[in-house]
Amino acid sequence: MLPYFRFVAGNVDIFSWFNGFGLIALLIGVAMSTAVSVRVGKRQLFAASMALSGGFCLALLFIPPHATVVIIATEILRQFSFGLSGPILWAMMGDVADYGEWKTGRRASGTVTSAVVFALWAGLALGGAIAGGLFAFYGFVSEAPVQSAHAQQGILLTASVYAGLAFLAAALCLIFYPITREVSQKIADELSERRKKFAPNAAS
Repeated sequence: MLPYFRFVAGNVDIFSWFNGFGLIALLIGVAMSTAVSVRVGKRQLFAASMALSGGFCLALLFIPPHATVVIIATEILRQFSFGLSGPILWAMMGDVADYGEWKTGRRASGTVTSAVVFALWAGLALGGAIAGGLFAFYGFVSEAPVQSAHAQQGILLTASVYAGLAFLAAALCLIFYPITREVSQKIADELSERRKKFAPNAAS
């Protein structure tokens, strides 16, 4: 978004306000995440978080670059929506470990956690590379004080359409995630019963 404010909106000074209000909204979303997930379920909340985040990214495409208040308000809503997914990702790791134990009788918490953390770091690296590649494709010149119209269009599309589609793709992936709130409760109950059966043997 910094290149957007610098070269598209032409007001780089507003970026600090944009970033600050967005961060506050993100923290509020994180703080509310657990309470909301208890009501709607982790899978539903994560999917909704990704879909809303994607929608607010796409909205940037239709907002005039000088509509500062609207841009900041949209970012507040986007960051709040994204913040709702923050703690859920880590809680879902435990659900996946439970699901694996439920299906196979073996628990692989370490494997699940390490795989997710690796994917997160790989995603951060890949995301940065893709953004840089898109900027280069549209003719962005990092040292230039002014960018071409084509480069400005690329900056806008990267910040809105491409980012939004990535969020929406994440939301679509949740269709194939089998652990609903009901399934999670069933798994917890059945694993609890299994562990009770092994408790006397463990004690002896």
